[in-house]
Amino acid sequence: MNRLVVIVVACAIVACSFTAELDPLQNGQCGSGQKSCNEHCVGLADPQTGCSLDTCAPCALTNATSRCAPNGSCSISTCRPGFENCDDNALTGCETDINFDPGNCGACGQKCVLANAVPGCSNGVCVVVACNSDWGDCDDRPENGCETRTNANDLHCGECGKSCGPNQHCTASRCVLGEGG
Repeated sequence: MNRLVVIVVACAIVACSFTAELDPLQNGQCGSGQKSCNEHCVGLADPQTGCSLDTCAPCALTNATSRCAPNGSCSISTCRPGFENCDDNALTGCETDINFDPGNCGACGQKCVLANAVPGCSNGVCVVVACNSDWGDCDDRPENGCETRTNANDLHCGECGKSCGPNQHCTASRCVLGEGG
């Protein structure tokens, strides 16, 4: 009892909150629904003491708030904003950053696939990281990828926005004199 009072007084001084179910061991044993941690009995449904696992270490899941699953194991209560449990494995926590993972962009399983482009993910939206050779994202709309062929386009010759002059056409990404191609 004295130990619990010291903890409560210390927390009141530093303005923290702490709740614990600290029953002393009775003849070295804990009651039903409890286990021994640091010579005290604690409940099996507390992620701060490892649920009903054989350890007293807290459940520490990546980018997640922990809870105890019905089977007594550590599981995910909630994920931090921007993270999800895309591999459906509670032990890895909320391992996926859905704001920047092109394989899980904005949501688990939402893969960025863009035409003629190397895709990326920025703030949960698919973006063009780079265009394939001879292609450009000339309309600045990442959802359709790199839509413009730049090696034979008189309006976008070799790069977006580079137009060929009168009596010129684009061949192999260069404006050349002669008939249009």
